Amino acid sequence: MDETILDALTAVELREARLLSWGAVGAEWDQREILAVLSEYGPPDEMLRQLVDAALVVQTPSGGYRTRSAETVRLIATLRQVFRGQRASDGKPLVLDHRFLHRTRRRPRRDVPVGEILAELRHSLGTIGLTTAERLMPAELSGFQKRSAIGVLNALGQTQPTGVMVTAGTGSGKTLAFYLPMLAWLADRASQSQQASTIALALYPRNELLKDQLRTLLGYAMRIAAPEPTAPVLSLATWFGPTPLNANAVRQGRAEGWVKRGRGFVCPYLRCLDCDSDLLWLDSDLAREREAERLVCSARSCSGVVDGRFLRLTRESARRNPAHLMLSTTESLNRQLSAPGNLSAFGVRPSSLKAVLLDEVHTYEGTTGAQNAVLLRRLKHALRRNPVWVGLSATLRNAGEFFARLVDLKAGEVTVVQPAAEELEDSGAEYLLAVRSDPYSKAGTLSTSIQTCMVLARSLDSARPNPFDPPPLSEGIFGSRLFAFTDKLDSTNRLFWSLLDAEGWSWPHVPADSKRPLTLSHLRAEMQDRVAPDRREDATARNPDGQWWWLPELLGHGVEADRQVEVDRVSSQDRGVSGDAQVVVATATLEVGFDDERVGAVVQHKAPHDAAQFLQRKGRAGRNLITRPWTVVVLSDWGRDRQAWEAYDALFDPDLPPRNLPIENLYVLRIQAVYALMDWLAAELRYSGWNSTWRDLAGPASALNRDNNARQLETRQRQQRLSELLAGLLRPGPERQGLRRHLRNALSLRGGEVDESIIDSVLWDPPRPLLLAVVPTIRRQLEEQWRGEEPAADDLGLRTRTPLRSFVPGNLFDDLLVPDVELLVPGRRGQADVEHLPALRALREFAPGNVTRHFGIWAANKRHWITLPPRPSDGSPMRVDLETLYGVESPTDTVDINGTQVEIYPPRAATLEPVPEPVKDYSSVQPDWEFDAVELGTGTDVRLGRRTDRILAGLTAHVHVQGGGARIMRFARTASGTVWDPTGRPVQLQYGVGSGDSWRPAAVGVDVHCDALAGVAQIPESIAAPTPAERTSRLRHNLLVEADLPVELSSFDRESLSEVVFLAVTRARVDGIEFANQGEWADALLDAAVTLGLTADADDHQAPENRLRWEDWCHDHDLLAAVTAAVAEVSSDDRTQEWLSWWRRRYTLSVAHLVVAALSALCPGVDVDELMVDVAPGNQDRFWVSEPSPGGTGQVETFLRVLAQESEAFARALEDALRPTAADTMDEELVLLLRSESPSVREAIDSLRGAWTAGHAAVTEAVRLVDQAVGAMGLSLRSPARSALSTRLAGPGAHPRLLDEVLTWLDLRDRVADVARLGVGARTVGALLAHEERVDEILRLDGATSVPRRARAVANVLWPWGESNASVSLYRPYLEPSFEAIRAHADIGPFTFDVVPWDEERREELHNVLREHGEVELRAGHGDHADLRAAVVDLQVRPIEVGVLLCHPVVVGQGSSARFVECRVLLREAL
Repeated sequence: MDETILDALTAVELREARLLSWGAVGAEWDQREILAVLSEYGPPDEMLRQLVDAALVVQTPSGGYRTRSAETVRLIATLRQVFRGQRASDGKPLVLDHRFLHRTRRRPRRDVPVGEILAELRHSLGTIGLTTAERLMPAELSGFQKRSAIGVLNALGQTQPTGVMVTAGTGSGKTLAFYLPMLAWLADRASQSQQASTIALALYPRNELLKDQLRTLLGYAMRIAAPEPTAPVLSLATWFGPTPLNANAVRQGRAEGWVKRGRGFVCPYLRCLDCDSDLLWLDSDLAREREAERLVCSARSCSGVVDGRFLRLTRESARRNPAHLMLSTTESLNRQLSAPGNLSAFGVRPSSLKAVLLDEVHTYEGTTGAQNAVLLRRLKHALRRNPVWVGLSATLRNAGEFFARLVDLKAGEVTVVQPAAEELEDSGAEYLLAVRSDPYSKAGTLSTSIQTCMVLARSLDSARPNPFDPPPLSEGIFGSRLFAFTDKLDSTNRLFWSLLDAEGWSWPHVPADSKRPLTLSHLRAEMQDRVAPDRREDATARNPDGQWWWLPELLGHGVEADRQVEVDRVSSQDRGVSGDAQVVVATATLEVGFDDERVGAVVQHKAPHDAAQFLQRKGRAGRNLITRPWTVVVLSDWGRDRQAWEAYDALFDPDLPPRNLPIENLYVLRIQAVYALMDWLAAELRYSGWNSTWRDLAGPASALNRDNNARQLETRQRQQRLSELLAGLLRPGPERQGLRRHLRNALSLRGGEVDESIIDSVLWDPPRPLLLAVVPTIRRQLEEQWRGEEPAADDLGLRTRTPLRSFVPGNLFDDLLVPDVELLVPGRRGQADVEHLPALRALREFAPGNVTRHFGIWAANKRHWITLPPRPSDGSPMRVDLETLYGVESPTDTVDINGTQVEIYPPRAATLEPVPEPVKDYSSVQPDWEFDAVELGTGTDVRLGRRTDRILAGLTAHVHVQGGGARIMRFARTASGTVWDPTGRPVQLQYGVGSGDSWRPAAVGVDVHCDALAGVAQIPESIAAPTPAERTSRLRHNLLVEADLPVELSSFDRESLSEVVFLAVTRARVDGIEFANQGEWADALLDAAVTLGLTADADDHQAPENRLRWEDWCHDHDLLAAVTAAVAEVSSDDRTQEWLSWWRRRYTLSVAHLVVAALSALCPGVDVDELMVDVAPGNQDRFWVSEPSPGGTGQVETFLRVLAQESEAFARALEDALRPTAADTMDEELVLLLRSESPSVREAIDSLRGAWTAGHAAVTEAVRLVDQAVGAMGLSLRSPARSALSTRLAGPGAHPRLLDEVLTWLDLRDRVADVARLGVGARTVGALLAHEERVDEILRLDGATSVPRRARAVANVLWPWGESNASVSLYRPYLEPSFEAIRAHADIGPFTFDVVPWDEERREELHNVLREHGEVELRAGHGDHADLRAAVVDLQVRPIEVGVLLCHPVVVGQGSSARFVECRVLLREAL
């Protein structure tokens, strides 16, 4: 489509965005208005006709105009939960609020002609290579693709270790940037050598990514060979789960995923390159007498063929006739390094491999990333040299440094290729929408995601247009496919099966013919022909509420015809992506590298857990440069989702932290040493053929070869040789020296004193020392053939040929030795499947009464639970027999809880059952977790640095490597929740053992012998007077956790109650009202509930019964007593004993989080997600930081090493961690900005507000002016404040008087804190202003705005501040840390010195301060940073006299805050 037309569309959309971003979705253009906008770009009538023809602009039923994007936002914002047999207008509103952002896409400009690139490549390629490159090139490439091609070819021509890291946004062409030079180079090599060998290896972190890239590469290879018979034939091979061993395995049905269909077997990892149908390995080609490797398209109308010349179909053919390029996964490579006979397929034996590609490098982080990093070192050792390493990623902040660390290169040996800023250009637009699910409708966030997928998929182009009545198509601008992502398998299955039901499918591709109508979308059709006549409604009447989906009908989605949308699922449980699916529900499986130009929208169900992963998911849409992709995030109103909503601007543009790669982690090195041992054994014994030490160490020969006596004998002979070689390791000698040498080289330990100590630790020190535990265990099993521990026939390790499960995980991405539970899951045809889950997760997901779809793979058994025990007639808790439910046998320990001895039983097995129909999916019951810890030994006291004792009284490390450790117990005596069947009823469970009169209370849980830190917080002797923020936190905690409230209140209802109480109290105190009795309290609480939208309101966001519920609760005597007591407590000047206890526990928890933050910053090898923080029961100043896996995962051990060497560095890390973050100072920065009296500041903000419709350049200039004006104030806006300014305060459509109005809101906030002595958040401020109709004009609300809607609109303009801006705790029970409490009671920072003005007098003063304190923080205002620079340089030029010494201080840190630039200097000689 013509660029001018698209520019005109952008202009119209930007003007609409002014209202959409403020929540106004009902506006439409009249013809005169839209023609006026279009006239700036060309003949307006013709342009409007073209836009309407492509349905980029649509005419509404009332005759006005909207863009397709604006109508889509309107439909999503007005979604309702409607069921068959219900009128559309009776459905519950699903969306409480939404925030819309219209952004220009920025892509690398493609303006480098082919000729220019070919001229550059002539120096590195021969004639055939240049011809190949020319065939693969599009007409033009971008500058970074050119540099990447040159960089890769230069690297391939070098003999020194080298790497190339290509980083650019998703969809920018990174893959071509690598494969173009690589395939051209391979073509040269293929033409020069007739000997088959693997020259390049591509490793992928996900199977779906490998499949997608295989399809792309096959297309390239066939294009290269197509023009002429003499063209080079580049061959590919795969080695991962679905790659069959040989043709015989396929014939006999033993190949993973290969299903017999008609005249052959369906290939599970590749579809037809021409028509996207299934590919078959024909029976005729599989016949023994022929065995031709060839795939043929299953569609009769297609002649697509994939010949064996291009693709090796089996592992056997990849070994026998290696392909030029092998595609595999790191998991497969890890196994094959211990099978030398297979390494020819990988170019390792013989050593022909020249280059290794690592796609989506950002996925290799944390301990699993470190496992993969050491695997690559083992590959390099097996290869005996360094290949050329090439990495690709879209979301790496420190790309070169990270990649060098991953592949064991020096930073200077890695060339980083990325687009330059001047190479980026505007490329269309993208639509970003955050949807806040209505928590009061009780419909659930999942319902909002389901309906969002339904309507958004139908707002894209039709994937199956009617050829006889073709609908308008956007030529790819809107795409035709939607991906929906979740972060949990349970959520994936819930969303998948619910979407299938909503679309009228019994199971995939099988319509539920009994349903009428088939699809829920038909309830929004114009005529509703398949709806019962008495439930049909006039379409025109439904349209204002968004319940007439005329846009999807216009786009050809057959809403009137009741046409279904095809839905598919992709997870670890599924085969792959269906080519016909219009909606694909997925987990992380699809988030990286899967390229499908049809994808026009991505929906994220609930807040993403990882910002980089979310950006990858977002990048699945819009692979076609012309597409304007949608990203919609559906959020609940609780927990992490609430934080994401309140910082929605940062949600779509997150600040990515550097990725962590803990290669030195001893947990990782111990595991990799076992893998390296298996590699060494295979090499020493010269394994060949299919033989592998993984297989030979997995079980007795009789179990490995049950039906083949000859193979049993061969295996037993190899096992005997293994035993003899292992015996040599148990005594000093050449074998032990050989293994030590191998470990040093394979793990890439350089041989220095530290590295030798690491090898000693791996060989001799617990846990799991190689020579004292691993080797003796292997030898005993081999000699005794696993006598006494024979694996069962269905043993997981035996089936997967995974040995030594006590020492290594089965997969690189798995945890080691985590206690698990065997689950018997109802399967297909009455069969039961055996599954395993980690014990703590099993107890969470399968507490009796908790409904889950974790194993909801099959249509017949989509939901599972453990049935609730009988409910006692006296209302006491239901008794759970742990022996019956979890197969417990004997207690693992007994703990003393307030004088009562409680036995803790570990769960072993559970039998799941289908959930009966009346029970709803959102039935939830969770264990009430408790904690206990026992020291195993005395531990090692950590020496703490200066000033650290102000917050820490002591820190002790308990690690196995020193013969200690800790026993951590997590258990539950009770569980609670709500079961909906169909109405909600509270559930209280009590765990025990026995039945009838013999039943006795007990606990279920897990104990782990792990490494841990035990700390003692230095509780202040004198606690400062309570602040408003503390009073609010205490009140909230009391209402959420401690208050004795009616059992009918769920945890969500308690959260809502806390907001009601905050509003009622602050409103009364601002108005000077004191409640005289419970009746007045009840009225105030109910009035607050109405204001907050918890009851039926003018927006109809509530069912009438909700008002009745809140009326009952607000008049409940016990609830009122609890509320008044909680409010009275925080109203006092003196803290109660309960308040003091809470304060101390929270302070201790805050110190624990501070310690973790400091250590993680000090130790890049530490992954905080691998740690758990607990406050010791019965000891308010003691905390534990523990690892979740037995024997230690290396995190605490790494801490101990660093703390032993750098105690002063730890002290500085604590100081840095305690500094306010950019999110903490956002409120201060914005308040300073808004209250500035500088005219230039207000002019700059006004300029930004007016720039949004003028294009990218205008916005860029406006941002520059804001920075300039802010800098003149001596202020600096950091990322969160800048984002809030540009999206909330001066964003598209912001009213000119908004800033002045916001200032009055901030004044109100401060007045409330003074009068009410409570800290209030944005929601409470909004509710306090909910009756102020004057704000409607400024917030662009219509005249009929309800009170709750006005309150939400005000809150949406404001930003999070105070403790509402805190991060989520690592502590599992509800208790949030507060670094502000530490700052208020302990100054652990260095002496602060202002360097302005810098002169002789200030120099002398600074020298004296340094001599006295040793460490000083220098600071200057942002406008005076030159003085700070001069002072630092001066300190290096002019020495300081310390006794008889002349000394220079060193710089040990630098940073900035809202007002200052800071630099920390240390004079070691003065300490």
